[in-house]
Amino acid sequence: ESGGILTFGGGYTYTIDDADTINCQSGGTINFTGTSGSLVTLRSDTTAQWDLTVGGTINATYTDVQYSNASAAVYASSSTNTGNNTNWNFTDTWTWDGSSSTSWDTGANWDKNTVPQAGASPVIPDCTSINAPHLATDTTLKGLTVQSGGKFYLDGHNLGFGSAAAVDNSGTIYLYGNETLTNVSNLDQDSGTVEYTGTSGPYTLKSFTGIDYYNLKINGAGTTFNLPADLDIDGALNIAAGVLDATENNYGITLAGNWTNSGTFTARSGTVTLNGTTQTIAGSTTFNNLTFTAPQTVTFTAGTTQTFNGTFTCTGSTGNIITLASSTTSVFTLSKSSGTVDCDYISVSYSTATGGATWN
Repeated sequence: ESGGILTFGGGYTYTIDDADTINCQSGGTINFTGTSGSLVTLRSDTTAQWDLTVGGTINATYTDVQYSNASAAVYASSSTNTGNNTNWNFTDTWTWDGSSSTSWDTGANWDKNTVPQAGASPVIPDCTSINAPHLATDTTLKGLTVQSGGKFYLDGHNLGFGSAAAVDNSGTIYLYGNETLTNVSNLDQDSGTVEYTGTSGPYTLKSFTGIDYYNLKINGAGTTFNLPADLDIDGALNIAAGVLDATENNYGITLAGNWTNSGTFTARSGTVTLNGTTQTIAGSTTFNNLTFTAPQTVTFTAGTTQTFNGTFTCTGSTGNIITLASSTTSVFTLSKSSGTVDCDYISVSYSTATGGATWN
């Protein structure tokens, strides 16, 4: 009936008389909701088709179907076509088109005119000229792809996968920082950007096994984002707004790409290690310990000052030089208030060392 919901649960076989019709009226919803290893099995009592009238919304995930005639398209994700079905589409891929709004939960925004189900693996294409999707509720999927130029906003809502999987991200994923990620192995380790935008923190960043992020951006004005553990970032780190805090646990950061800071970095007693081969440091930052690894070229934005409260480790070797350069013919500044800094096998240009320490 209109407004009614009928749900078929997983782990059962439902045998339907071939003379009968399951009627989903306008405004009604029928859910065929199985799980991996516990399917909804739909069968006819003969080798003739049973009818499914599609006037409302049909959601089918982890469903095994045979001998069914649907009056209009039904999309079944993570499901099995056992044969002799009409208008059943067995697919995991929903593609966002954003033709109606930014709402993830609006069917008109998807190529199939239905919202992706729990067994689906949606694709978010380049959003340069279309609306980008925003979650409005907690969402469970099978997988997720964000293509180059694509944008996906969690907006504080939780994201889960039915089983452990990594997001394929070549675009940008936006989180506030308070979301829960379930069975999400990572948000991509070799491409894409993850941007934290929450303004009601403090928040704790997500951490993953192995490489934590490719590109990471902190962009929540007036908000503190805490490191959850030692972070390994294989691309760039951009502290655009807000505070990135190593916390009282003195967590460290290992960074293979560029460091940009126009916000605040609270280093505590932690260590930042730059382990790429060609990197830049933009913006002035107060570090505790900063370590470079040879061979390496690090370019500093002219006019900036990098301050070290702990150690500055910059030691190359024969044939493995560390080069410290300015972005222009104006100087950058390295500052340490006391102690001795020993740097070997380095090449330095357009730089001033200040602060009272002895630089060798």
